[in-house]
Parts: sequence; C-alpha cells; structure tokens
Amino acid sequence: MRALGKLLQVLPARLRHRVDTLTSSTVTHPFSLATDPVNPDALIVTAAAIANHERRRFRYRDEGRHVEPRALVAAGRCWYLLAFDLDRADWRTFRLDRVTQLAAAGARAASREVPGGDVAAFVASRAMQMAPTYPADMVIHAPAAHVVDRLGGPPPGTLTDQPGGTCRWLAPPDTGEWHALRLASIGLPFEVNGPAELAAHLRSTVALFQTATAGPGRSVTRSPQVGCGHVRRASPPPPS
Repeated sequence: MRALGKLLQVLPARLRHRVDTLTSSTVTHPFSLATDPVNPDALIVTAAAIANHERRRFRYRDEGRHVEPRALVAAGRCWYLLAFDLDRADWRTFRLDRVTQLAAAGARAASREVPGGDVAAFVASRAMQMAPTYPADMVIHAPAAHVVDRLGGPPPGTLTDQPGGTCRWLAPPDTGEWHALRLASIGLPFEVNGPAELAAHLRSTVALFQTATAGPGRSVTRSPQVGCGHVRRASPPPPS
C-alpha cells in the first residue's frame, strides 16, 4: 500500500484517474484459478462502465451478451466480472480473459443490489456451484488440538479425538483442491476414509509432483498407496 501511494503521487492526472477507477470497481477474494492473460484495456473499459453505470455488450464463448456490469472480482490470477445479464434477467459471472469484442451499449445501467449484498461471497458461491464438491472423512495421526494449532484455528466440519492419539475429521462439502490444500497445510500423516474422488485427486496430485521432481529422463514408479493411502469404508459418524 505504501508503494501504491508513492506511485499514485507521481502518475500523470490521466493515468491516476484510470487507476482510481479500476481500484474503486474491484473486489478481491482469496481463491485462485489458472487463467489466460487479461487484456489491461478490458479491465479499464469494464471498470469505467462500472464507475459510470453504463451497459456493455461483448462476446463470451461465442455468445453475445448484453449486461449491466456491477463489479470486478480479483481472485488470485483470475479476474471475474459480475454483471446483470439483461437477456437472461439474472446475475452472471464472467471470466474476463474470455470476454471479447467489448463495446458500449449506449444506455445507462439500472441500480441493482447483488443478492446477499456481498459481491465477493456471491461470486465465490457461483464458482463453487460450477465445481464438483463432496464431504470428506479423514483420520489425522495427531490429537485434534495439534491439528487446530497447525491450521491456526478450528477447521470446517467436526474434529473429534480418537483412541491412539489420532482424530477424525468430518469435513463439509468442498472441492478436491481445497480438501487437499488443507490436508497439505497440516503436514501430518493421515488416512482417507472417503470419498473415492478425494483419494483419486490426492493420488493424481502426488503423481504430478513426483514426475516434476524425478529429474530429466527419469521415470517414476508409483506406489498404489501413494499420498493418502487406500480408501477404506468409512465408519459411522461419532454421536453428536
């Protein structure tokens, strides 16, 4: 923020206005997807449409769209446009790197409130709806207090101590990527009771890293229990 403040002080007035327009129209959210580079002009034009309450037309996946832009959402390396789609009479999110032929529609945008009032949460919920999610049942080889300490706070779902110094984690539905990220951040041995989709995702992720670190010209011998071990039938959840 200090660096940005210094840069804004030395920018010409025209460029300073463009930066202010972009930052005032942008919301950030801490999830990340790989993306193609976004045209900077598309960011500026879209931000200007949001700031000036103007409609826009563009092509998205070879379909024409007529929208009222509401906000830009920066998610890791990916930019999303949240807009009200006039042809479909509903809110839609668009990957900005997939938007082409962006043009003014020659009309003012109506003043609309995003459902729930939180732009970032709304876009995140739409992204989650498009991705496959499932609950997870895991056993961590450490006491629950140790897991909480590693994560910096209680994880989502329930974490219950078991005999033998282990704990059982029943995590709510989420994507395989987020389940894997939380397990990796704990850094402790674990077993996956289910589902099979999570075990398959962990095995493929481990295989990817093994291939990347094997060295040039070296083959990788994969263990059938690589990463998360085998999937076993989950026992009933502990009584509440």
